[in-house]
Amino acid sequence: MTKQPPARHLAASTATALALACSIAFAGDPAAGNADGTAAAEEREILRSIVNQSRAAVKSEDIAVRLDGQPTLGDAGAVLTLIEFSDLQCGYCRRHLLSVLPVLRERYVSTGQVRYAFFDFPVDQRHPEARGAAVAVRCAADQNVFEPMRARLYAHPAELQQENLPRHAEALGLDGTRFSVCLADGSKAEAVNRDVALGEQLRVRGTPTFLLGYSNGQYVRVARRIVGAQPLEVFESAIQALLAEPQGSMAQAH
Repeated sequence: MTKQPPARHLAASTATALALACSIAFAGDPAAGNADGTAAAEEREILRSIVNQSRAAVKSEDIAVRLDGQPTLGDAGAVLTLIEFSDLQCGYCRRHLLSVLPVLRERYVSTGQVRYAFFDFPVDQRHPEARGAAVAVRCAADQNVFEPMRARLYAHPAELQQENLPRHAEALGLDGTRFSVCLADGSKAEAVNRDVALGEQLRVRGTPTFLLGYSNGQYVRVARRIVGAQPLEVFESAIQALLAEPQGSMAQAH
């Protein structure tokens, strides 16, 4: 998973957890003069539970996200939408594309239960070519070659430099002139910038990050956050849990 530097509040939480860990360890040390070993053991168990929860693959959320014409797969009328924030130079994102997404498409997207939406989150500090690659995928989408271009760029991680992008377009049969004009006009770069800004607002810290929630037109009421290239069963468990919720319990997305 590609990680960005942690936010200040996360650092503070980590410091608090470490302080708590140190205090518990000290309290459980017989040399410290603490006779109540049972209480110390209980405190250690509480801390362990807190740490495990913070590292959980799936966390509850209650936020609204507007899709605003993002590239999507599946039925716009699906009950659920799964949003992916990804970086085209991220190896873990590539793993998800190859191993998990095809099964999700077969079992949930193609059956009309889940719509799948793509957002860009290039991590410039580590992946300097990811932003240009994201622009290239959006330009390919204008010629209805979104997924093939995305798959091709993931398959050629060492060939994402700006000068190589027209060659990828040619290999996929795109109109080269139209593609080059799109790369240069700046509108797709602005769209990528908007995705990054939204991701930062939504506390996306690395890629891939997924937000799963109830669909309501162009809005998604996010109920779960899934961080990292998790195995298929993590996604299936989260999807099935939300699908099992009574329709009447679904919050409005806006």
